[in-house]
Amino acid sequence: MYAAHVAAALAIKAVQPKAPVWALVGAAFLPDLLWLALAIGGIEHVDAATWFDGWSHSMLSILLQAVACAVLLWPRDRGVALAIGAAVASHLLLDLPMHPARLQLYPHASIAFGNVLHGWAGVPGWLGRSNGWWTEALVAAALLAAYALRARRARIRPNIVAASALFVLSLQCVYG
Repeated sequence: MYAAHVAAALAIKAVQPKAPVWALVGAAFLPDLLWLALAIGGIEHVDAATWFDGWSHSMLSILLQAVACAVLLWPRDRGVALAIGAAVASHLLLDLPMHPARLQLYPHASIAFGNVLHGWAGVPGWLGRSNGWWTEALVAAALLAAYALRARRARIRPNIVAASALFVLSLQCVYG
């Protein structure tokens, strides 16, 4: 859900204009970046038969990542710290319905949530795109709308808003 993660970062940027976009986008992708590092290290497994991403994507892990980022930035700027923490936490909310595996409460927990749309998401939808593609596109569009509506108050120039939206929509078209 690349486009939606970027769109969430932009929506948060419009609420907290002092937060750097690069930091918000990085924070929104932090669980995936951690997952990549742990998969390369052989700690998390990526094949369908043994899929495991509880260290990077369990609910507790993502919330701890969010708190850790906020705590690290708290002394510098509390508003930015909260925005960065919210960007990390947004990953959990966006992954919950369609993540490839159910999100465990904590690593190796028997309690897991989400993944309710994953099977449906793979079903072909309109114009040769899957239901999941359209769902992600709608979520990204809603987040971009929130960004655009709030951007004027945050004094983000309209050309920046338009370019950002075009970038996110192109991400969805290419990688969604």
